Amino acid sequence: APGLPLMTIEDTRGFRLEVKVDETRAGAIDRARPVTVAIDSATDLPAGASPAGAAPVLNGSISEFARALDPGSHAFLVKIDLPESGELRSGMFGRARFAGPADRSLVVPASAIVRRGQVTSVFVVGTDNRAALRMVQLGGSSEAGGEVAAGLEAGERVVVNPPPALVDGSPVREVRR
Repeated sequence: APGLPLMTIEDTRGFRLEVKVDETRAGAIDRARPVTVAIDSATDLPAGASPAGAAPVLNGSISEFARALDPGSHAFLVKIDLPESGELRSGMFGRARFAGPADRSLVVPASAIVRRGQVTSVFVVGTDNRAALRMVQLGGSSEAGGEVAAGLEAGERVVVNPPPALVDGSPVREVRR
């Protein structure tokens, strides 16, 4: 039929991953450093060392960094060249991890976080060994814990796995496991 392609030809010697990088993070990217790329559906990639159960990892290099910001997403398009691999196919999903400056943050275990409705808090242990319920603002959280953006200072002790009966002013004692 007129206007329909007869065939598609693909060069499998090298692939490129295109990612969008938020404008707030774009300035921290060192364009000369390799980019770690995880391809979820690939099973045996040449760049190798990935933890057991994790997606195989490649080391790519930034070939192009868009000069213009996408006004809809407020992100820059970054093109990452990937090394040759028989495992890669067009359309595969990949995630890029850019090396950047280390970021220090305060994290508490997920089991220490108390959620009651829209309020997030932790029990802090004072010098008098009494629990005090303190509201906190989390910057991000995962199954392992939550990053505390406000409401807690470094070095403060928190109650891990607080029992439901624990209330403000309850005496607590430290238990080492």
